[in-house]
Amino acid sequence: MSDVVVIGAGVIGMMTARDLALRGARVTLLERGCAGEESSWAGGGILSALIPWRAAEEINQLIVWGHDRYPQLAQVLSEETGIDVQWCQSGMGVLVSDTIDAIAWSQRFGLQVETLTSEQAASQMTGIVFSDDAQSMVYLPEVAQLRNPRLVEALLSSLDGLGVTVYEHCPVKSIERSAVRITAVKAAGATFSADSVVVAAGAWAAQLVPELLQKGIKPMRGEMVLYKAEPGLLSSIIVTEDGYLIPRKDGHILCGSTVDDVEFDCSTTKEALARLSLRAERLLPSLKTVPIVGHWAGLRPGSSTGIPIIGRSIEQDNLFVNCGHFRNGIAMAPASAQLMADLVEGVEPSISSEPYALV
Repeated sequence: MSDVVVIGAGVIGMMTARDLALRGARVTLLERGCAGEESSWAGGGILSALIPWRAAEEINQLIVWGHDRYPQLAQVLSEETGIDVQWCQSGMGVLVSDTIDAIAWSQRFGLQVETLTSEQAASQMTGIVFSDDAQSMVYLPEVAQLRNPRLVEALLSSLDGLGVTVYEHCPVKSIERSAVRITAVKAAGATFSADSVVVAAGAWAAQLVPELLQKGIKPMRGEMVLYKAEPGLLSSIIVTEDGYLIPRKDGHILCGSTVDDVEFDCSTTKEALARLSLRAERLLPSLKTVPIVGHWAGLRPGSSTGIPIIGRSIEQDNLFVNCGHFRNGIAMAPASAQLMADLVEGVEPSISSEPYALV
């Protein structure tokens, strides 16, 4: 018997399991497929909301908490596992017109912003073409990114070193409930018992905890396109009203992304490929001569507000949920895991839990 069973081995579930294990808990982690193969692998790895001053306060609180801790986490994971997650402070330029709101946001959360005219931005980021409705740029020099697949690999290796038992290809069939407690988790022909159960199953969470349907937890498909450019073509993340470009250290440039409500259909479409590539090449015309080497889709764990659900069930006192992170799961993961571990352990949360409660 474990102290905690965590259902879902995306980045949210793995970080939650890791935080609990670091506190001395015996943790079992159950994953329906391969660890981190869903939205954790498919996303862009931007450690910020795309246009942060438009994001809810509750989202910004978690992202900023993680922003302050990711550099150390990346270093610790590298030392533990030998895997470099390629955290880098690449900065992010946002091509929008609401610069006053951006300044207010920066003052609220203590992060730097610079407002640049299109001429200033063009000299800083050669090759970017401004649209008619965005003749300025808000530049956030402290925004960082990392490589999602490397983070998944590092977390999985870290969990192994901490003694967490991970079962992949182990889909949960049912969560057995009494009036006030979870009594067992049944998965892949086996029964798992624990003092506490954490559901961190991403887009699949509402299948296990039906009350999450009332929170709008459901899959939202996103498609991405990958260009193989030479290093230096683009130095910073660029965000527009309808998408973004992410430069990697090795020269690859990611273009994202679509948002489609298609239930659990994770297939790619020719329409999205055409739309994303057109968008990317209008923003950075030099991409027209750069080969596209990847096109994939993932299922984000959408919610009605974009604010994740991190809390204890009001019916079963040993059932917890950590889900609904939508487009910001990687950025919110450290704070979400910390808060979830505090709640499971029964200690005073280091982050206010009320805005994320399952009520």
